[in-house]
Amino acid sequence: MKMLSKALLSTVLAFGLLSGSVGAESLSQQSVDTQATIINPIYKMRVGWSKGIGTKGSRVVLVSGHGIVSVNQYGMVTALRAGTATVYNYAADGNLYINYFEIRN
Repeated sequence: MKMLSKALLSTVLAFGLLSGSVGAESLSQQSVDTQATIINPIYKMRVGWSKGIGTKGSRVVLVSGHGIVSVNQYGMVTALRAGTATVYNYAADGNLYINYFEIRN
């Protein structure tokens, strides 16, 4: 099971970096001191669905997937069309939560 988890994580990270969705410019603009980085499981959603990932005092940033999902000031992610997206949640507890979304019709 650990091997499968490591393989999935490696694949997700490789596709995100190889696709150029997270460029050095976007990362440098969002640099924040964090205590830990937590990668959440992939959220699978359908167009029109919404999921709240923000909490009081957190800052939610759409890193990739502009036009695939939208994120409001409260951390609500709404699926707009099919595709994939990455959303960072800089939480008030000092942790960075990385959220991957897979949107289907």
